[in-house]
Amino acid sequence: MAMSALAVKPEYAVHVGDSFVCDVEGARGVGITPVWLNERGDAVPDGSSVLQIRNLSGLLSLLA
Repeated sequence: MAMSALAVKPEYAVHVGDSFVCDVEGARGVGITPVWLNERGDAVPDGSSVLQIRNLSGLLSLLA
């Protein structure tokens, strides 16, 4: 809803979250680039390529 209200296309958005299933797979499902907040450094469950950060301070350098 927020993206529609702001007229933002999915390819111009990112979704940051700590749940691989809910956040990463959910974002991918609607065409949004996911960023996985992977604080423990877990292996990617499905072996795919996904942008990862260990803490929120890592987000700035990732998006710069």
